[in-house]
Amino acid sequence: MITNISLKNFKCFDDLDIDVANLTLFMGINGVGKSSVIQSLLLQRQSLFDKRVDFAQKVAFDGGLVNLKTANQTRNALSESDEIDLELIEDDELFSTVIKGAAREENTCACTHGENYASFTHKSALFNDSFVYLYADRTIPKDVYSTDTDDLTNSRLGNRSGHLTASYLFNSLQNADIRDVAVEDLVVSEGSKSLLINTNEWMSRIMSVKTSIQVSEKSEREVSLAYIRESQKIGAITVSPLNMPFGNSYLLPIIVAVLSAPAGSLIVVENPEAHLHPSAQTRLGQFFAQAAHSGIQLFIETHSDHLVNGIRNSVKNKQILPSEVALHFISEDEDEPLVHRDDRILIQENGELNKWPRLFLDEWERSLYELSK
Repeated sequence: MITNISLKNFKCFDDLDIDVANLTLFMGINGVGKSSVIQSLLLQRQSLFDKRVDFAQKVAFDGGLVNLKTANQTRNALSESDEIDLELIEDDELFSTVIKGAAREENTCACTHGENYASFTHKSALFNDSFVYLYADRTIPKDVYSTDTDDLTNSRLGNRSGHLTASYLFNSLQNADIRDVAVEDLVVSEGSKSLLINTNEWMSRIMSVKTSIQVSEKSEREVSLAYIRESQKIGAITVSPLNMPFGNSYLLPIIVAVLSAPAGSLIVVENPEAHLHPSAQTRLGQFFAQAAHSGIQLFIETHSDHLVNGIRNSVKNKQILPSEVALHFISEDEDEPLVHRDDRILIQENGELNKWPRLFLDEWERSLYELSK
């Protein structure tokens, strides 16, 4: 499990050193660098799988996981150095990537690593097959989903939008190796470990509407997906994703990614709250907490106070330990524009936070104050 991330001269950070945990949240207003922390990891993973470069010697800034354009646009704007240093610690082992000559407007750049390059990239959760990254713009509702994958940076759920989620669910019905939920603690369906059945159960719990997903082969390169709704009056009816809430389609890849992840996996999700009702956001936070406590590492970029409150309730109810959650509030220095800081906020055993920095989940109180004047 990754326990520390260190960045020097990377995008908006001149020097950032943060501890991470089973469940790590990156929070702050727009444009302060939350996604930049995640992008430092994605840059390294895509460079390992990108055919254009040998990660032992080069990084690729524009790829299937993240497009940072060029080396110089990735280098900190205030830096006088032409090097970018990326470090992470996983299972007490340090892995470093030093990008050389980053002052050039080129989409690849030379890099060096420590002597543990081969062993670390072979065993790290960041580089293995269980890794999944889902960005904010996930797959939109469709009747039919592609089964094609031609990008080496794709995860088991396809590209960063999760375009192979329906295909993966269909394959789970045919393949005993991926048929069941990978971590038994996340099985919530009585009498079945089936990935599809438990996906249905978690979707229903989070969305507060009983729903069953049906997947079938449409053609050699397509899978159809539909929702089955039950009515006491007319029985089962089939509903197209196009006639279901947008939130279902955005939530589905997240649920499948977590339920299909073995313990020790790393999953990164940006804006998981997109298109979800506040109550669903809260329950999604509780789902993340349960998954993280079960041994799956999650990095979440979010603006949702409801999701955070779901995690806080999980801490209070002892469903996850305070030490298993890391909440990082990233902000721009008020006196030094372009200088970005990190503030670690602790969730205590009773679910309370040890501090409330300005602009951290304070909009509700600020709005009430304005209304009360």
